[in-house]
Amino acid sequence: MRIKAYQYDELDKQRDLHYLAFLNQAVQSTTGKGKSQKAKYTSFDKFFDYEELARKIEGETEQAEEIDEHKKELLRLIKIANSANGKEE
Repeated sequence: MRIKAYQYDELDKQRDLHYLAFLNQAVQSTTGKGKSQKAKYTSFDKFFDYEELARKIEGETEQAEEIDEHKKELLRLIKIANSANGKEE
């Protein structure tokens, strides 16, 4: 538990540093030319994804998301099978 607390503390420090960098960059960085210039990053979350890094600390991976998609597909098939069985009775 202490390791996770330390990791979150470090993550918060990284977020703060990235936020400062974002503010500095936001003032200077643009895309496009002439009158069509726009900021490259329109929000801080596009610059630094805190939630994604927090999920990595918690051990969530893309594999877990793939398993969830697989479970959803299985549940869908079970519902179809159950409804087919209900029609036959």
